Amino acid sequence: MMENEQTEQISSVEWEAEEFETHPRDLNWYVVRGGLLLPVVVYFIYIKNWILLATALMLGVVLFLTGKLKSKILRCKVDGSGVTINDKALSYDQLKTFWFSNIKGAIKLHLISTFKLMTVISLNISNIESENKIRSILSQFLPESKNKGEDLVDKVNRFLKL
Repeated sequence: MMENEQTEQISSVEWEAEEFETHPRDLNWYVVRGGLLLPVVVYFIYIKNWILLATALMLGVVLFLTGKLKSKILRCKVDGSGVTINDKALSYDQLKTFWFSNIKGAIKLHLISTFKLMTVISLNISNIESENKIRSILSQFLPESKNKGEDLVDKVNRFLKL
């Protein structure tokens, strides 16, 4: 009974965030990636390795199609019961730790979950005030990881502009 009263007294923070960061892809982006893929395809044809050829071609198609994806808007909420992303609620016992990163002015909240296939969840934060409010709520339930930056997957995606 006491725990429910404590959860009700904790304020909540709600915000909207893009599902993923989008990068502009001009003709140059496609020419460079195509120029890198073409010799690989030719080499796999030359050595008659059809499985690697099919894999390289599928990779090229996937890279092309990811450029066509549009980022959805996520409704995010942090409160005393956990973190909610759209209609998916994560209680604090499903989360291990959290931290924030600030790369080129973009603030992200990173959460490590207990799920095996979805270990790191990254959410864009709109401003520094929201970051401070979210930190104050989360720190009551989860430890904050220090000296952690951007997730490796996010770094690779930003570098390759995926």
